[in-house]
Amino acid sequence: MSIDAEFPRDSAATLNPSQDEDIPIDGSSKEVELASKNKQHTVIHFAPDDPALAHNWSKGKKVYTSMLMVAMTLNSTFSSSMPSGCINDLAQHFNVTNELQLVLPISVFLIGYIIGPLFLSPLTEIYGRALVLKVSWFSYVCWSLGAPLAPTWPGFLVFRLLAGTSASAPMSINGSVFADLFKNAVTRGRAMAMFSAGTTIGPAIAPIISGFAGRKSWRWPFWIITIVGGFTLVLEILFFPETFAPVILAKRAKKLRKEQNREDIVAPLEVESVSLKEMYSVTLTRPILLLVQEPIVIVTCWYMALVYAILYLFFEAYPLIFQGVYHMAPGIDGLPYIPIGLGACANYPVMALYDEHIKRKERKSATGELTPEARRLGVAALGGPCIVLTLFWLGWTSRESIHWMCPIVSGVFFGLGMSLIFTSLMSYQTDIYGIYSGSCMAAAACLRSIAGALVPLAAHKMYNNLGIGWASSLLGFIVVAMLPVPYILRRYAGAIRAISPFYKSLVAREAEAAREAECRQEPASDDSKEYDA
Repeated sequence: MSIDAEFPRDSAATLNPSQDEDIPIDGSSKEVELASKNKQHTVIHFAPDDPALAHNWSKGKKVYTSMLMVAMTLNSTFSSSMPSGCINDLAQHFNVTNELQLVLPISVFLIGYIIGPLFLSPLTEIYGRALVLKVSWFSYVCWSLGAPLAPTWPGFLVFRLLAGTSASAPMSINGSVFADLFKNAVTRGRAMAMFSAGTTIGPAIAPIISGFAGRKSWRWPFWIITIVGGFTLVLEILFFPETFAPVILAKRAKKLRKEQNREDIVAPLEVESVSLKEMYSVTLTRPILLLVQEPIVIVTCWYMALVYAILYLFFEAYPLIFQGVYHMAPGIDGLPYIPIGLGACANYPVMALYDEHIKRKERKSATGELTPEARRLGVAALGGPCIVLTLFWLGWTSRESIHWMCPIVSGVFFGLGMSLIFTSLMSYQTDIYGIYSGSCMAAAACLRSIAGALVPLAAHKMYNNLGIGWASSLLGFIVVAMLPVPYILRRYAGAIRAISPFYKSLVAREAEAAREAECRQEPASDDSKEYDA
């Protein structure tokens, strides 16, 4: 995707100014008339090789920007499952005896993941990625601080809900940031692999920390959340740059107006007379429409939601297994989550090997390129069986007659499988929908958070009624039903794209933008000049 697809340039002068020289505009330049103002404006645009564009930044700048995104993701998901290690102390402090209510500290946080993307993602289209991330992360730290200070159980849950809403920002914006940074699909996929690992490692290590920190006080796990979040906030404020091209260009236009005393200079974002209300009317409905009308989004989001729900169900199932069957003490019972994190870490070397395999296939192909389906979906096909293996392994080895190490090791394959599925499907969505992948991410974040919030509510009843073996097997059979998804998406790619209305409109818009770009490169006539940097 290019910004041409988002900002029509009919009759606008194409100016690619450097930051150090005046814009060479004369009276014969093309101009665009704003409907809201009765005066002429000249619209500036980026040159393809402009160093201000995020995908033209140095490798070092791209790496630290990506690492900040991963750090926020790790912190966000880390916070989501933190109560699991101190839930008994929480229940005792607030006099909570209802079993279903004990799931709420995690569930309401995930409900915040549902609410946040619907409101935060649209704001990035107007104010940019950096400002939205920084403001939302500041509010996340404040709400996290409020949780351990809450005097009542409802107050505690409200702070958790607000914290989850604010912490959803990196979860829903990551795809857009990586699309801004990386034009190369392989590099973007590796960045997405780190993000996917963060979504798995964070929830896996939190119960360990809260189990031990909670021995001193139930408040300590939440102090840790606040401290880590505050440290991340400082790094974000100091070092996280804006990556969204239209906002970067708007800042440049503002600077040029001041330096050259030229009030006619504007950026495409400033020409667009779209109000925040109008923006929300589109972007609030777009994720829902994608989940209803777009087959690619429907199947990929449901697959990720299922795997995500199983991860959060484990925070209810693992205590039943390792406290109930193996009688592990509080704190120690969090250690079985370590293999899940280790499996997530293995995602990156697996993806690196897979990328080399893809490069060899691209060199052998006639066009030198592969379709997004051929490039991305192979690892999802590997990740699914890993999830199935974990569920049957865990279910039928969790008994006193079998050493506790055996069911614990199964977590390695779950962490690996989940990370591979998330890396594959989110990268696939980004390749297909480009800068509009943010809407896909919002849809995915909402759906998987609904699943992650609701499914664990049934965990105790399911495991008590069916037993550990059959409850885990039931989940395994459901995942088996999803295993054909990557193969179907690849085998019938053309037919699926043909019945995907948003994708078809996107292709048409890109084609129109390409034609406009060709027109701008033609020699200008005497009464119409175009300027390239």
